[in-house]
Amino acid sequence: MIANLVEENDTEIVIKKPMVIVAAQQGLALSPFMFSANPDAKVKLQQANVLCILKTVDELGKQYTQQTTGIVT
Repeated sequence: MIANLVEENDTEIVIKKPMVIVAAQQGLALSPFMFSANPDAKVKLQQANVLCILKTVDELGKQYTQQTTGIVT
């Protein structure tokens, strides 16, 4: 999953615009985490259920920014 981190505390993490990495014919692509949710909704995750948090590689970060904002970096 790739998303914008909004807030983090001892019990939960809040993210926005979550997307997942999927395999496509042209290689890897990004797809909405939940198709039925409002794409601008904030998502709360319990800290106990999160395996890791890290900064993404630049290339994937640029693709994410382009898909979620339309801005080409």
